[in-house]
Parts: sequence; structure tokens; C-alpha cells
Amino acid sequence: MLAYERKQQGRGFFGPSRKDNREIKAFDALIAQQRDKNIAYVFWTGGFDSSYGVLRLLLDEKRIVQPLYLKGAVDSGIFQGLHRANRTYEKKARDQIEAQIKQQYSARASDLLPVQEFDYMPKDKAIVNAVQHLKLFPARFNQYEAMARFAKFYRIQVHVGVIGIEGEKGAPLPTDAWGTHLRSALQRPQNVLHTSYVTIADQKHPMSNLIFPTAFSSKRRALAGATQKGYDNILRLTWSCWYPINGKACKTCDMCRHRVLPHPGDTNTKPSADALLRAFLRNHRQIIKK
Repeated sequence: MLAYERKQQGRGFFGPSRKDNREIKAFDALIAQQRDKNIAYVFWTGGFDSSYGVLRLLLDEKRIVQPLYLKGAVDSGIFQGLHRANRTYEKKARDQIEAQIKQQYSARASDLLPVQEFDYMPKDKAIVNAVQHLKLFPARFNQYEAMARFAKFYRIQVHVGVIGIEGEKGAPLPTDAWGTHLRSALQRPQNVLHTSYVTIADQKHPMSNLIFPTAFSSKRRALAGATQKGYDNILRLTWSCWYPINGKACKTCDMCRHRVLPHPGDTNTKPSADALLRAFLRNHRQIIKK
């Protein structure tokens, strides 16, 4: 049975809209076409972590990669007036990365399939409630539970760009709830650098349809590996900042603070007074207008 025929609590009182149903039908058809081709589905934003995952699959493992981008609301920020203002920058990063891959790795470029973008986010109260019960995130809705809802709805396993649940080598283990939970939930690979199939052991876990190939690595190890293999220049095209200001990274959001490379064209190392003020307002859940 196709996805658009499933019983679904969608947008509005009557479920998915006609536009949503067209989107669902189209991706169902694409999945059916790709079923026997060993496709690697990847959530790809254009950020460092997910781009590293795409490059590993495409260049190191010689896989056919189907990138997915969720345009719909994927966290609670929209209900707090905190809209991530980075979609334009993420798309620019993806476009530049694709162009560089075509130039630098022309023999592999055709196996990076066109990015599929999605406005419709499937509803699944069971997953939302199960993730909330785990107390991994401060808000009810989060990008990872949104990814889990998406993967379950379309009945596929999808690679997720999570890096660093054990931190950097020699440093104390991170104490955040998300990383701590994944360290115990994931099936630890035999070789951290040469596996793309790291999943949660418990098949009843709400995120069991997600694959975490780089979770046990770290950002600096990922960069070192990319440098050794010659594609670190592509990672330098990535974009991580959630709240850019006048085309520059804010240097105050979580993504900026955890980044190991400067953003493209960015030479300043400290946030501006404007960025600090906006960060203060965001922390107090005020509506930020571009």
C-alpha cells in the first residue's frame, strides 16, 4: 500500500493536503524505482556532519547516495518564533559541494542523485511521545524525532549526520542527554572509521529506522580523515550556522560553537555585538525577525 493511502494524521483536520499527497506519491514511486539499487538515503543539510557522511558514502564506500532535505518544521522553534534562518545558505552550500564533486570526482558524481526536498512532515504521536519520554531534548519536537517520523512513514532506513557522541580523543565524555543515550543505545562498530551501518539495537526504539555511521567518530577526526583522502576542501564549503547575519555566521548558535572549520568567506573569530544581542533574545524566546 502506498504512503498516501496509509491512515495518517496530517496537516489540518482532514489529513495531508492535495499538495502533500502529490509529494508523498512521488517519493513512494521513487523509492519503488530505487528498491534494488542499494541506495543510501541520507538526510543532507549542507552542514559539516551530514556532508561528511555524504562524502564517505559516495567517495570511500562507492555507494549511490540519495540525499533528502526536510524543509518542513522539524523542531519546536517555530512555536517559539525562532525560525532557523539558514535554508538559503544550506542550499547554497549543497549546490557548491555538488559542483565541486563534479569537478574533482567526475567519475563518482553521477552516483550523487538529485536532492529530494520535502515540505510535508508526517505526524506520528507514538514517536513524538516515545522520544519525549526518553527526555533527550528540552523541547517536545526535535529534528531527530522528525527524521524518525519521516523514515518510519516511508519505510526506509536513513543515514543521519551525528558526529562526536564520545567527544574528541583524550577529552572527557560529553554529558548531554542525547550523546549519553546514543552511547548506550547504538550497536558499537568494530571499526569506527570503516563502517556505515551503525544502528540502535532495540528495534522497538522510536529511532530504529535511523543509521548513525559517524556517531563514534569526532569532528576533528572526520576532518583529519577527509584531509588524508583529499576532500577536506569540500568540507570547507559546508554551512552550519542556524542564524546567519548579513551573510555571515553568527558564531553564537550551537552549530557555530561546535564547528571545527571557519564558514566560507568568514575571517572573524568573534561574534559581533548584533549577533550577541540576537542570541540573548533567542535565549529568552523572543521573536527574531530578519
